[in-house]
Amino acid sequence: MGSWQFPDGECYCGDSPDGSVFSRKSTLVPNWTLDPAWNGDPATTPGWLTNDSHDGNGGVRFNGGFSSTRDDKGTQSTADDVDRPVLRTGDSMTFTAWAKLDTITNADQGVVTQGPFILMYRGWDHRWGLTMFQPNGSGGFVGIESNSDTASVTGEWVHLAGVFNAATGDIQLYVNGVRQAYAGHGAYGDTTPASLLIGNKSTNPLWTFHGTIDDVHVYQGVLNDREIANSYAGI
Repeated sequence: MGSWQFPDGECYCGDSPDGSVFSRKSTLVPNWTLDPAWNGDPATTPGWLTNDSHDGNGGVRFNGGFSSTRDDKGTQSTADDVDRPVLRTGDSMTFTAWAKLDTITNADQGVVTQGPFILMYRGWDHRWGLTMFQPNGSGGFVGIESNSDTASVTGEWVHLAGVFNAATGDIQLYVNGVRQAYAGHGAYGDTTPASLLIGNKSTNPLWTFHGTIDDVHVYQGVLNDREIANSYAGI
């Protein structure tokens, strides 16, 4: 369905709901473009391109400031800051990404998000997690969750995959190609028009990723154990 392999931030999104399948750039929010030639000061910028990546081809680095990348038109014009969803979040879907955490915090840090479906570092237990938020029937929301078997560590590249199976209502997290023991059940998804975010779980600056993200792929459907293991192995 879609992939973002930095440094260029380009995406081919085969069947995105709004029909704009080519050049779905991932643009740094609020006001920096993901430009391979950018030579500003990383110390004063919430996100920037970096040669540090799991595959040697570059990644995108976030310092925990108010930033994320989103699949808009790839310009810095605020007129283009409208929601353009890549996936139908009420249907089965899969996220995969490589992430390297810089800082253990007590706040959540989003890796890949679209609407109610969030692949992230969980601040309250310091583990990798996958959450599907859905209405609880009384005006609020409940999170259906899957989490990693062990705590997250800093300075190591980790392959994360999150799967939502709309037919069974299950959500499942994989770490480095391995299915994690704790899965979520009873999820049904929720169709929203929200854009795909990389490096945050919403527009809240408290939930920005602290570290580097690379090689993001999203799929409209369920990847099985073998396919996720192959994604981790680069096959």
